[in-house]
Formats: sequence, structure tokens, C-alpha cells
Amino acid sequence: MATPFCNITIPMRSVWERCYRHLFARLAGLSLLTLTVLAPTTSQALEEPFPLEPPDTSSPRATLQSFVGNTAEGVARFHAGEPAESILPWFRRAEGCLDISQVSADRAASVVTESALLLYEVLGRVGLPDYQEVPGEAEVDVADLRKWTVPQTEITIARIEEGERAGEYLFSSQSVARALEFYDQVKHLPYKEAGLRGSYQEYVNRPNFLIPYLWADNLPDWATTWVWRNPLWKWLAVLVVFAASVAAGYLLHRLRHRWDDR
Repeated sequence: MATPFCNITIPMRSVWERCYRHLFARLAGLSLLTLTVLAPTTSQALEEPFPLEPPDTSSPRATLQSFVGNTAEGVARFHAGEPAESILPWFRRAEGCLDISQVSADRAASVVTESALLLYEVLGRVGLPDYQEVPGEAEVDVADLRKWTVPQTEITIARIEEGERAGEYLFSSQSVARALEFYDQVKHLPYKEAGLRGSYQEYVNRPNFLIPYLWADNLPDWATTWVWRNPLWKWLAVLVVFAASVAAGYLLHRLRHRWDDR
């Protein structure tokens, strides 16, 4: 059985999984600033870009370099303890390398964040090709290239044919939708790229970046045990929030009646 996901048909796991994944994305405030599990190293700091400068997506090579480079730099700065205004532009440019045109507006933020993390993980295990072997602007112009696929994968960087981003090369909407599927198939493999080393499980274990990321590291082992792709502490958090909501509703109901009596 299949169900539409972001206007793309993928295997259906369960309605409950879709619900709790959406709920946890909201609850934890998933943001690329929580990529504390990715600890890439860069040979040198990249030049600080202008805050409004978009990523270079003029060719598959440029897009791949932009995605990997911006994510790595943002993570490195986060680990260095730099302020948010120094970190956010790098993550925004990394997200700008993904085609989320088929994602509904209310889910775009959580989808692009999780997909970027998962694709970053997959690339670390698959290994990056020599950038000189990836089509650049010259090859694109000569061959009128429409798409390029990362070797040994189905991850595709495709040219956008219409809309505001027409002519740009982005990680295709299919690749974005299947990011979790790709990760599940390679998560048992060792990392080939030391600079892209990360852990999706540890990422999911952590709360919003506004809470110190070491908070999750101090949780007992039982709290980080995974149940249906999420740590147990998040399930407990959902129950606490639900119970608090019910209690607050009941209290307001009683107060309203007392006010009416007066």
C-alpha cells in the first residue's frame, strides 16, 4: 500500500508514524542548529558570506560543494560556540540546495532540516567523488545537462525547469522525499568521509538548540532508548505535554464556573 508524501508516492509505514514524526518535529523545534552530532572538520575557515547570499547552485558540482561546505562550516562554528547570527547563514544556504517544491508549506521546515541531515549522513558513508569529476558550469553548458546522480546511489541533483528557481541545480524532490530510506540502507556502513561523520540517532536524541545540547548527553540510558524511531524521553515529553494540557483545560473550566457563580 502506498500513500502520498509531499506529492510523491513512497511506501507507507503507518499513519501513526507520520503523526508522531510530525509531532516530534514540532515539539523539538527541529533546526539545523541541532546538528551537534555532525562534527566535520574543515581545512580552513570559509569566507564569511553576506547574510542574504544564496548558495551557488549553478551546476551539480557547485550544488554539491555548497551543500557539503556550508553544512560543515555551520556545524564547525556551532561546536566552536559562536553566536547564532554567525551560524544561521551557513545552514540556510545548505537548506537552499534542496528542492522542497513538492513539500507542503506547513511541513517544509521540518522536512528540509531532517532531509539535509540524512543526506549529509548518507554522503559521509557513500563517500564523495572527486569534485573535478562532477559536472561543472562548462560541462553543463556543453551537454545541456539536466541531472547528475551521486555515484553508487539514487541521490540526484537535477535542474529546475520552471518556477522561481528555474535553471538551478538542486537535490531533487525525490531525493529529499527518500532521504530516510537512503539512510536506512546505509546506516550500518562505516564512514568513508571523516569530515562528514555524524549520527542521526544522536541528533534525534537531542532537544531544541535553545537548550544546551549537553543536556541530552546527561540523560540515563533508558531515556534515550529508541521506540518507533524516537527516544523514549520524547514519548514521555509528549505524555507530559498532553497531561498538562488536559489539566490546564480542566482548571480553566472550573475557574470559569466559579466566575459564573460569582
